[in-house]
Amino acid sequence: FLNQDGQSFIHPACGCASIEFTHDSLGKVLEEKYINLKGDLTSKGPKKVAKRKYIYDDYGELRMIEYYKSDGEEIVVEGSNPYLQ
Repeated sequence: FLNQDGQSFIHPACGCASIEFTHDSLGKVLEEKYINLKGDLTSKGPKKVAKRKYIYDDYGELRMIEYYKSDGEEIVVEGSNPYLQ
């Protein structure tokens, strides 16, 4: 994220300076990472999530989202959609 002066800043909605996405060949999001000003994963945002992994079934429908802290530990997030569990 850049402010009006072109400087990076921590966005309050995610507690990060940028969000990186990894996509498959069809454009579906496989992974979402929250990055700090140093370029490292950060768990400063809501619910302390640093990374999300999106898991799809054989038909391409979203089946599950896995949540991780910045140290790589998998976490359970309250309020996550039970439909996707």
